[in-house]
Amino acid sequence: MVFIFLLLSLYLADTFKGEEMNKEIKKQWIAALTSGKYKQGRGQLRSENNKFCCLGVLCNLHAQAYPKIAAMEKCSEEYMGEAGWLPDEVIEWAGLDSPNGVHTRGENVETLALDNDCGYSFQKIAKIIEEKF
Repeated sequence: MVFIFLLLSLYLADTFKGEEMNKEIKKQWIAALTSGKYKQGRGQLRSENNKFCCLGVLCNLHAQAYPKIAAMEKCSEEYMGEAGWLPDEVIEWAGLDSPNGVHTRGENVETLALDNDCGYSFQKIAKIIEEKF
């Protein structure tokens, strides 16, 4: 079992090395995360009480860039039909490689979604984005 996990980790690390994300969107995302404007939530992009996962903040920036798309949203906890990870349109717009922000920490494969849900602050997540994306 451990062997399979190690193989999967190596595969994911190699698969998601990818390109750098869009520099302007990266700058906006880091600024939004560190602005104090967003209350941090866990487990979904946006909660009923208006708390955001770090990925939900990126979705909110996409909604600001594309207000016609945002106006069609009927459920505040989802964005473009997704509740827990980034929709394909947001991944493409931001220039990311994965729906949950795959990155490496040492030899470990991690995700921004897991970092967020495990209690990393938006400040710490912004630093990861700055260094890894």
